[in-house]
Amino acid sequence: MKKTIFIVLFLVSAITALFILPCEGYALYDLGVEKGDWVEYYVTEANNWDFFTEVKTGETLRFDIIGNEVHERMYPNGTVAFIVEDPICDVSLNGEIIQENVTLNEMLFYPKGEAHWSSLERIEEQWMEMAPVYGMDYSSNISIMGDRVVFISSFEGVMDAGFKAVVDVETGIAVTFERYLFTGEEWEFSLDLKATNVGGLIDPWYITYRYPILASIVGVIVVKLLYTSVFRKNA
Repeated sequence: MKKTIFIVLFLVSAITALFILPCEGYALYDLGVEKGDWVEYYVTEANNWDFFTEVKTGETLRFDIIGNEVHERMYPNGTVAFIVEDPICDVSLNGEIIQENVTLNEMLFYPKGEAHWSSLERIEEQWMEMAPVYGMDYSSNISIMGDRVVFISSFEGVMDAGFKAVVDVETGIAVTFERYLFTGEEWEFSLDLKATNVGGLIDPWYITYRYPILASIVGVIVVKLLYTSVFRKNA
């Protein structure tokens, strides 16, 4: 029973943050994406995943940012921790729109910069402290590694669930995201960044293929030198 109460409290806190009007006097963290930005993800794995429609491994999801909303993030006791911008998106699957005006709550798009992560970490710490009271095992870790943030969260009890996001610090865009839920039936998916109009996330082709290009150039030079050497020897 306690485990169920913990899960309900966790979900209610997350959902409530989406609908309560923001209060003044709290830190506001701005999104890194803006209206007009778009991001495409390659679905590397999809098992029993319905995202407005059935999504399968190998398909492509696209999110077009059409605006944002301001919402509160709360501690487990219901007090406000800080305020964030959440993106409003049109979602497409394989080039066809499957849902319009979708508000995403820190799934693929996060506030830009490092400050937000320190504040979010304090919320996560309180959830970890509270979990054992309800017989739950909740863990969370936020690690900033250069220009990336690795955010891992999971809990075990009545149901096992968790996610892992690798997020670009500057833009707040997740470059990879995976989530799972086990309740007798497995439900999981994972996404990898495929394309975007936001600069700095995907290297130009000549950077991506710089090593093969260099290897080819070196190979051509070596062959030319060998050919020249043999030609002169036989001349």
